[in-house]
Amino acid sequence: MITKTVNYKKLPPKEEKSKEVRIPKLYKRLYSQITNGYYKNALQTTSKLLNLEGNNDELIKTKLFLLLQLDSYNQALSLTENSSFDFEEAYTNYRLKKNTSTSSGNDRKWSILQAQLAYRQADYQSAINLYQSLLSDLDPNDDEYHDIETNLKAAKESLDFHSHGYLTAIEELNVPPLDVLESNPAPFPENYNPQNTTVDLKSTTLVDNKSQKIEKQKQKRRQEMHSKYANKNIPIDSERESPDNSLLYHTYVDPPTTTLQRIKGLTTGSLPTFIDIGNAFSGTSIEEDSLIRQLKNAHKKTAFVGDDTWMSVFPDSFDEQFPYDSFNVEDLHSVDNGVTKHIFPLIANNTDFIIGHFLGVDHVGHRVGPSHETMSSKLKQMNDVLTRVVEAIDDDTLLVVMGDHGMDSRGDHGGDSELETSAALWMYSKQKPLTNSKARTFANSLPHHQGHRTIQQIDTLPSLSLLLGLAIPFNNLGGIIPELFPIPSVLRQAQDVTSNQIWKYLKSYAKGQSGHEIKPFLQSLQQKLNLAKEAKSLEEGSYFNKDHTSYYLYSDFFNSTLQSCRSIWAQFDALLMLSGGLLLLMSLPILVGVFNRAGRNSSCDWMKVAVRDAQKAAPWALVVASFFSIALLKGKHIESIIFIICFAVELALSYAVPPLSIPKALDLFGILSHLAIFLSNSYVLWEDRVLLVILQTPILFSLVRAPYANQARMKKQLAIASALIAFTLRLMAGSTVCREELGGWCAVTFYETSSSSLSPAWVYATLIPSAIATYFVLRYSLNVSASFAGFAGIFVGGFTLSLVLGSSYWLLDLLEMKTPSYVLITIKTTLARTNILFAGVVGYTFWYVSTLCIDIKEENRQDGKREVKVLGFSNSYGAYYLLFMLPAFALMWLTNLPTGQLALFGCLIVILVFLELTDYQNDEKALDKLLKRPSKYTKKDGKMVAPPQPRPALWRSAWLAQLGYLLYYSTGHQAVLSTLQWKAAFIGFPKLTYPYAPLLVSINTLSGFILVSLAVPLLVYWKVAPKVNASQSLNTNILRAGSGFVLYNTLITLATLIAAAHFRRHLMVWKVFAPRFMLGGLALLATDATLLAAISLGASITSTKVSRVFKTTAT
Repeated sequence: MITKTVNYKKLPPKEEKSKEVRIPKLYKRLYSQITNGYYKNALQTTSKLLNLEGNNDELIKTKLFLLLQLDSYNQALSLTENSSFDFEEAYTNYRLKKNTSTSSGNDRKWSILQAQLAYRQADYQSAINLYQSLLSDLDPNDDEYHDIETNLKAAKESLDFHSHGYLTAIEELNVPPLDVLESNPAPFPENYNPQNTTVDLKSTTLVDNKSQKIEKQKQKRRQEMHSKYANKNIPIDSERESPDNSLLYHTYVDPPTTTLQRIKGLTTGSLPTFIDIGNAFSGTSIEEDSLIRQLKNAHKKTAFVGDDTWMSVFPDSFDEQFPYDSFNVEDLHSVDNGVTKHIFPLIANNTDFIIGHFLGVDHVGHRVGPSHETMSSKLKQMNDVLTRVVEAIDDDTLLVVMGDHGMDSRGDHGGDSELETSAALWMYSKQKPLTNSKARTFANSLPHHQGHRTIQQIDTLPSLSLLLGLAIPFNNLGGIIPELFPIPSVLRQAQDVTSNQIWKYLKSYAKGQSGHEIKPFLQSLQQKLNLAKEAKSLEEGSYFNKDHTSYYLYSDFFNSTLQSCRSIWAQFDALLMLSGGLLLLMSLPILVGVFNRAGRNSSCDWMKVAVRDAQKAAPWALVVASFFSIALLKGKHIESIIFIICFAVELALSYAVPPLSIPKALDLFGILSHLAIFLSNSYVLWEDRVLLVILQTPILFSLVRAPYANQARMKKQLAIASALIAFTLRLMAGSTVCREELGGWCAVTFYETSSSSLSPAWVYATLIPSAIATYFVLRYSLNVSASFAGFAGIFVGGFTLSLVLGSSYWLLDLLEMKTPSYVLITIKTTLARTNILFAGVVGYTFWYVSTLCIDIKEENRQDGKREVKVLGFSNSYGAYYLLFMLPAFALMWLTNLPTGQLALFGCLIVILVFLELTDYQNDEKALDKLLKRPSKYTKKDGKMVAPPQPRPALWRSAWLAQLGYLLYYSTGHQAVLSTLQWKAAFIGFPKLTYPYAPLLVSINTLSGFILVSLAVPLLVYWKVAPKVNASQSLNTNILRAGSGFVLYNTLITLATLIAAAHFRRHLMVWKVFAPRFMLGGLALLATDATLLAAISLGASITSTKVSRVFKTTAT
């Protein structure tokens, strides 16, 4: 062994620096740490300074500020004890929700805190008075003014709701109260001077508003993403280095935030509406005036490369075009590589106008979310391309870089949330300045967002048109970006030209068919325009006069025009809504009448009489319908014809099938409980939680009644079934996505995180086991009645294989996401297509040709005779119809994301156990009747007969409908467009393919409603044995169950329509009530169509096959 000894020289101890040296350095470090937001480090530095200087009031105040910034309220409270910091102590108690007094101060900050406390204590009127007093001496351009104005609006809304009694039920719901809006900034030290030891504390506004809390969370996410991705950012660097040549903006994007609609908005300056989102998958060419048309009219050489959506709206409009498929979200690079390949030769060829539409960032967002590391590399790639473009352009070229829309925390877009409607805009000129210092100074006083100037995105169009020397497109509604016109006279002229174009468009619109919509606003808009023109004529050649009158008046005209047009193009048509509401309302007595008649008759023969009576009533029904049409829909010919036909039919049927009785109290409980939530926007936001309570109530009632059953076996069965349903419902409800309005009160469980599009890791681990477990669940359920016989075993086995393939698709998708491979894409695409054919075509073909789930078994009795047993006889209808549901279930399984597949698995269990519970309860009632009145059910020969099969109860049909809504929420959806799972459009197809894409998204979205609609006939079929050589009341019972199911969904849709109409002026109408009405309408259409198919195909074929085997006549 070789050893080596090393002698280290001992260094002398480090000389400790004096206080006079350390204190200024520590103050300088403290200033830097607070300025850059390193509050934890600043807190340590403050503690060191306190140790060196002792109890310095300003340092203690700074430490208080830092503790409040770090949400360390208990430490802050202990620091304020026995001190003179009364306000900080009161504020800290406020944040800790402890009793606090605001009587010790009378200045502005105390008044704000008093207003917040009044709001929290539901003393809304006092809060309103205080806020109004605070606003009275503030400049409307002050940031504090907007904060307090927001709080004032919240207080007024709360007072309005409280006064009308809409929130009184919130105390019954275990959710956070509406006034928990705790995002108030802590007091901030305004001035730091590293040359001295003084730190001044600024009296800061305390904002107690939920939207502010959400904004803080979004701001934090933005800062995290910025620090992660923006190490080197050419737009930001250019703006910093060449402020006159580089302009960076935040732009507001009008919803819907889909690419097709944004292209229309950017090139025409118009406002698309949410109705346009139906064209998100396919667009038609733009016929109206546009920037592209103006370029063509001016004989400019144009070129396009990138997203092929442009080709659908501007076919053959470019001199050169290189479109790439835009809907293959699996492909993150092909479009970007294609743009990069062509754009530099186009720049070198001196093309006048080039559009390059990259898609990689958008696809990464859809594919893996904005927080994934792939986004970092994609943004770096875009920054490198942008750097090359800047180097390639000449001195006479204007570079405009923009996002057509934003994306939410999961990378999706289409809705109207702030993240989706926020996009960047960068304008850069290599040599010629775009603006000057005076224009930039003035711009600093204009609206900002997160430190950047904010503008309307459509303001880009008229500004670019004028810079290019083109006419502004005729139907433009955008204003002018003032920094681009730094010469005063030019800016005034640009605003005047733009205002003239807008006014010309408004007058033309007023003369059109829909002119009555804009006419109420014209007089006010004309007055604003006249004032602006008068101010323009009076102003001199200086950049702006003292009050900037001309600019502000023109801007007021532009903004007012936008607000007016948004209000008329995104509003309810009251008469159309009333007409639709009447049609829904008139269907209710018909459905109740059918439900009553089907329960009182043993066959459907009564329907023939009803049809004859309806024909007799048809003439006067047409007269009445025409009268209503003239009153409600004058001038709307197509709508009038549809209304007359529908309303006349409903009137005639109402006469022929009048309601005979009203539903029972038990039937009404679940219905009224669900309808009541639409009186409150808060309950609508928490509908998924409310539904769980409504669904579990009758189940828990059954559990409580189980010990009182007549037999021990029955007690056990009722208790186990009830407990299993309640437990599984709770597990289903645990899968959820959160609405933006809920802020921090909701935790996302459907996805791995709120900013991820992937499911949690444990979900992927349980996919295949859940698919296999479905086989055993079905086998056990059918074996209870010995119905796992005939072709049932083979069919359920094939069904399970389809589920395994459906789960494998998402596992391959996860693998391909982590290790991109063309081979994996090919495998999963082939797997999905094979599975669709296997489940949809092979599955239903095999079901149609297969026999009933029965087996014939012969046995020798002791007396020597042979006995024939039919296994599965007691559930001949139910078992065979259950197989009809399975192929559709397999298709829904494939189209749902991994967590949604687990929710579907839970829902299938709930449906099967609920059917067993229904059978147990029917048996218990039958036994109770036999024990109480045995003579009624005893024949003359002394033998007892079973009581007749009970009619389907309304509450059971309603319960299934409620289960459909719970499954809708559990599969990762909410009543907002942003939760649409666009991934489903590409299952089996790497790019957008019609008609499969919208069909797959529809199945994914409506799976909950489709599944429960298919299950409705099972309420009649399950555990019902055929009557050999006899008639059986099955068709009329299915009609009863189906009419009850449709009745419930119609009531829900009608209630959402009434709520949307009643709250059409409500602050949350477009956020809450209108989307919920749209969901109600879609759910009603989906359930009606599915139920019609289930009865006309599944139930019809089932009855026919059973009739052939057992000679049973279904009536």
